[in-house]
Amino acid sequence: MSKSFFVSCLSCAMLVMFYGTTYGARLVRVEITLNGEVILEGNASDNGERDADAIWEALKVTNLRETDAFRKLKIDPELKEYQFDLDPPEKGHAWPIKIDASFGGEKETRFVTIKRVTPDQNGGSWRIDSQDLDDAFDTRMIMRSEAVRLKRPKYDKTEAMVKEKARLRQ
Repeated sequence: MSKSFFVSCLSCAMLVMFYGTTYGARLVRVEITLNGEVILEGNASDNGERDADAIWEALKVTNLRETDAFRKLKIDPELKEYQFDLDPPEKGHAWPIKIDASFGGEKETRFVTIKRVTPDQNGGSWRIDSQDLDDAFDTRMIMRSEAVRLKRPKYDKTEAMVKEKARLRQ
C-alpha cells in the first residue's frame, strides 16, 4: 500500500470526525420467516438517522418479494390478502413466524397478515398488514445498540402515524 493512499484515507477519516456527518445510505433488510425458512424478503434504505421505532413504522410501506419457499406454499395468486395463523409452539420451541427488520427489531409470532400491492421494480408485491405491525410494536425485540439510539423511548404510535401521513403528502 502506498504512503499517499494511506494519507488520503487518513485525511478522509479526519474530515468525517471533524464534521461528524456522513452522507451514505444504510440498507435495511426485512425478512419474514416461516419455521426457519425465509418466505418474503425486501429492503429499504435510509440515511442512518432513523431509530428502531421509525424503521418499524416504515415497514408499513415496505414491499416484500416472494422467495422459492413462499412459492412452495402454493398460495392462490388471486388472493389480495393472506393470513398465516398457526398453532402456538410447544413449550421450549421457537414461534413459527418471525418478522425481522435490521435496525428496527424482530418479532416472533404465530400469525401475520400480508396484503398484495402493486409490484415494485424489485418484484415486491406484498406488505405486512399495518395493524399487525402496530400490535407487534410494543413486544418486538431490538438490539441494545438500537435501544440507546431511540429518540423517544416513550414512543407514541398515533403521533408517529400522523407525522408519517403528513410526510407522505409532501
